[in-house]
Amino acid sequence: RFVRAHDDGEADGERQLLHLCECTCERGEGGELRSRRADGVKVRVPAAALSGANPVHQEAIADAAQLSHLNEPSLLALVRTRFAQRDIYSRSGRVLVALNPFESDPRWLEQTYGPQAIEEHRRSSSSSSPPPHVYATAYSVYLASATRNQSVVINGESGAGKTETCKHLTRYLTDAGAG
Repeated sequence: RFVRAHDDGEADGERQLLHLCECTCERGEGGELRSRRADGVKVRVPAAALSGANPVHQEAIADAAQLSHLNEPSLLALVRTRFAQRDIYSRSGRVLVALNPFESDPRWLEQTYGPQAIEEHRRSSSSSSPPPHVYATAYSVYLASATRNQSVVINGESGAGKTETCKHLTRYLTDAGAG
């Protein structure tokens, strides 16, 4: 089983688009690799264009650093799977990866960022492996700030949710500092 990222010639402005395709491979005549997409269509693909896929049990793992195959297509597949499950946060080691959910459902927002969510993350952050969330990151920063000054880098493209992430981080730190 392989996951492949390929450029099909489409472009969005100046950037080439990558598409993910899950496929299996077989050896053709003369040792040539042929891949078969999940929909059964056979395509010829250079071996260098294929990237190893992760076992099914790792498809929605919280920490990308634990993937068997750590490559761009696998990371894209992981984030896509987690996003489809409404898990907008993933981790890669100590780095938090957040996707803008473009969500306006007040129940989801309250569940994800409300006072109860803050308290739940405060309790779970004391475990060895808290679920990835901006509040878990804020908790780590808060604890470390007792002994050293801390900084948080929030990076992303326009519309990626940097401002909202900063608001949530600040809210958590303010609540933690108040009591």
